[in-house]
Amino acid sequence: MGSSSHSSNSPDRIARQIEETRARLTEDLDRLADRVTARSRAKRFGPLAKLVKRARRGPTG
Repeated sequence: MGSSSHSSNSPDRIARQIEETRARLTEDLDRLADRVTARSRAKRFGPLAKLVKRARRGPTG
């Protein structure tokens, strides 16, 4: 072990960084998924849902 920069990249430290990054990404993904499901739920059951259904059906209704 000649240089001190080598010891800072020890396998344990890299593994810890990977775990932290994975945990952070998982949290971000969960948050994104919640936002997407909330948005689709609002689309389906919100006040605009009736208008959307009417618009999809067309003017003949």
